[in-house]
Amino acid sequence: MAEIITDSKSIAVIVVDLQEAMFDGLAGPPVYDAVGLEQRALALLSWARCVGIRVAFIRHDGEVGHVLAP
Repeated sequence: MAEIITDSKSIAVIVVDLQEAMFDGLAGPPVYDAVGLEQRALALLSWARCVGIRVAFIRHDGEVGHVLAP
């Protein structure tokens, strides 16, 4: 049986590619259920921060002029 980790310093929430261009259809097809996905992500992030779980953001980026350029 897998061990359940309950120490908030041992776990993190990792958010991948949730920048605006992933939702507006400019970088590719629009994300399915974008509004629902955003609401669920915000709820998860709020919960993680409230209980002291670390949050890391990873985002795709592009070169200057690309829709995903920083």
